[in-house]
Amino acid sequence: MAPEAGIDDGTPKLTVDKRILLHLYDIRHTEMDFEVPQEVVQDGIAEAVSVRRDNIPRTMKKLKEEGFVFDVLKRIKGLPRKRKAYFLTEKGLTYAKEVRDIIAYHKVYLQLMDGSVKLVYLKDVPPYLNANLPLLDLYQMVGKENLIIENNIRKYLSGEVESPREINPEGFISFLQDVPMPKRFYGREAELQEIREWIDGGEASLLSITGIAGIGKTTLAAKAIKEMDGRMHVFWYRFHKWDSLRKLLAQVHVLLLNDEEARMLGSTSSLTRAAEKIHRMGVERIIIKKGEHGSILSGPQGMFIAPAYPLRKVVDPTGAGDSFVGGLMGFLAAARGSIAANLPRAMVYGSVTASFCCEGFGVKRTDGVKRTDIEKRVRELRKLTRFLP
Repeated sequence: MAPEAGIDDGTPKLTVDKRILLHLYDIRHTEMDFEVPQEVVQDGIAEAVSVRRDNIPRTMKKLKEEGFVFDVLKRIKGLPRKRKAYFLTEKGLTYAKEVRDIIAYHKVYLQLMDGSVKLVYLKDVPPYLNANLPLLDLYQMVGKENLIIENNIRKYLSGEVESPREINPEGFISFLQDVPMPKRFYGREAELQEIREWIDGGEASLLSITGIAGIGKTTLAAKAIKEMDGRMHVFWYRFHKWDSLRKLLAQVHVLLLNDEEARMLGSTSSLTRAAEKIHRMGVERIIIKKGEHGSILSGPQGMFIAPAYPLRKVVDPTGAGDSFVGGLMGFLAAARGSIAANLPRAMVYGSVTASFCCEGFGVKRTDGVKRTDIEKRVRELRKLTRFLP
């Protein structure tokens, strides 16, 4: 019989702790195995449950202290040396199964490729679609109103989307894993409504919530931003006086900066070494603008270099860097698939957009640029950079 706790009107909330336990439960490995998969070391766990790598040690320590997991130094498939691997205790197995049953018997609306919608248990989605997919990955694809879309599942299975956390039926990115959510929230409706109206109005870019310590400024902001989740892109980061740039960078997936800033941040004249140092700060992908020399992307797949579009005459380069960013972001906003897969092409579009900016003062040149003009220069740049194997 299905556990009633899993059948409700809202999607069951899984904390990071529960997601880790569910992930380890589905791996089905034991400490007696000669080799264990990479998914049970800290790097693999972080990737599977979609949290930052630097958040994992603290969480695993907590789970060990509570008696849910234990660790053993093991051989890891595909890695040259032994690493600390994590396993569920009997207590952890029991609790993880309870969590899994709640998720498995949660009812969702499955939207099929033909547009029809079926009401099914989450556990029945993989067999219904004839797809092999871990329950945790599936859970992370459930959107607002308990909707899960077959097309999104196919994109993930084909590799078009790298992480299930990138799936959102409305297309919005959400980074709210550290938002403090109190169990009770009373009153403040007038202030909350004022924030809603400010967000919907879109007339200003900055809202400041001020007051003495302890009156609930953070709680009010957290309540407001949770309401916006699924309606727009949301990012939460709480700054403290003692915060450093390094701590902020640990939360950043893609960092875009110019060559001078990269050398300064990496404390080296070599852009390659600077990128390596910035990666060690926790940044996954780095784009370095080099002005007339193009741009460099450094990431998990290695390095990519996008040249600048060659111009016969440069009138004024002022604003070219911002134009590059605008072209890059515009391409990413319109492109399908994961940001990671589209970044190289987006950089080329950024280079082309910047080239128009350099051909006039202010926005005189760029104001009349059409999409066909941009596509023409992209094709020309592709021809210029093509070479024989």
